[in-house]
Amino acid sequence: MSNFKDEQVLKINGSAKKSTKGTTKITQSSSDLKEATQSPITQVIITKVWAKWVSKYSVLLCWEPHLLALRYKVEYIPIDDDGNRDESQKRIFEDIEATEFEVDNLKASSDYEFIVSAMVYEKLDCIFARPLESPLHLTAEPDNATSVRLEWEAVKGATEYRMEKRKTENSIGNNGSDDSFAHQNQLDNFSFSWELVSDNVTSTTQMIGGLESGIEYEFRVSAGHNKVFEKGTVVRATPLSSPSNVKVVSVTNTTANITWDKTPGAERYKMVIQQKQEKTGNSGTNTYPEILVSDCIVDNHAVIKGLLCGNEYNVWIFSGSNRVFERRGALIVVSPLSSPTQLGIVSLLSTSLVIKWQPVKRAVKYKVEIMNQHG
Repeated sequence: MSNFKDEQVLKINGSAKKSTKGTTKITQSSSDLKEATQSPITQVIITKVWAKWVSKYSVLLCWEPHLLALRYKVEYIPIDDDGNRDESQKRIFEDIEATEFEVDNLKASSDYEFIVSAMVYEKLDCIFARPLESPLHLTAEPDNATSVRLEWEAVKGATEYRMEKRKTENSIGNNGSDDSFAHQNQLDNFSFSWELVSDNVTSTTQMIGGLESGIEYEFRVSAGHNKVFEKGTVVRATPLSSPSNVKVVSVTNTTANITWDKTPGAERYKMVIQQKQEKTGNSGTNTYPEILVSDCIVDNHAVIKGLLCGNEYNVWIFSGSNRVFERRGALIVVSPLSSPTQLGIVSLLSTSLVIKWQPVKRAVKYKVEIMNQHG
């Protein structure tokens, strides 16, 4: 080390604390973390080492940091006049956490060989974790009686998603009983743990099937990177079937009375009315723009008012919970009709009567009633 130059600079303490046992976390970058579990430790020689300063009896060594270093070790060996290493005079300094260390008590005008090593785990079992946001705008829509459709916004940096499900406390009913103790006992003994649906989801729209109709579920979607997942976002939904046996009970020239069977588990219904617009030109198609949406129907019937006589309407009925509605719905076509006009008698015989009237647009059949008046 005869090429060192004397410099008067601030000395840096090279002592260090011993590393803690167990799991060691090392920052790899601003967006990635590497976690390594403890295993046998070995040493790696640091190749880039230099002297920050040197005095008559000491030297301050510096070196490049090693990414996976737990601590560092410095060795020095005196070199005799013939260029041989004197191993008997070797000194070792261990448990150094800094990347510089002052070696003192050296002999003036003597040569030394310095070796710096990084102490690292011999074998690393690593998990790479990237900080991720939870999925935003997670929605759950009942698709039918046994399935729910989930959709969410893509999370930047996610390589996969995990979906889980579980029944909620609302799924445990008391069957109309007044025995609150028995109901509470059911709740206390029911498992609300999450059930894994899939942890290898790559799209942001998924259908979850195999559910119980009319039972409320919670669904959790978590963003992941290399199978490490964040805490996730939770949404609730109840799988529901579409209303059945939808029919028109009565219709006038401006109103229609519609009924349907109650859907098990449904708390309300939504009605969407579309008015048919006739196609224009040879290449045109009929359109059905929405003219009314009502989502607060609690009974299984509705009266539609303000219809235009002679027009055709699509009426959709959807089953819903207190949060969302199922996606498919039930369709029925309604055509308000006017009363026949220009009603007249064509012929009248002793036992028969012939009458006629002006055809009503969209009417497919007519009802004729005859009243026998006495007196």
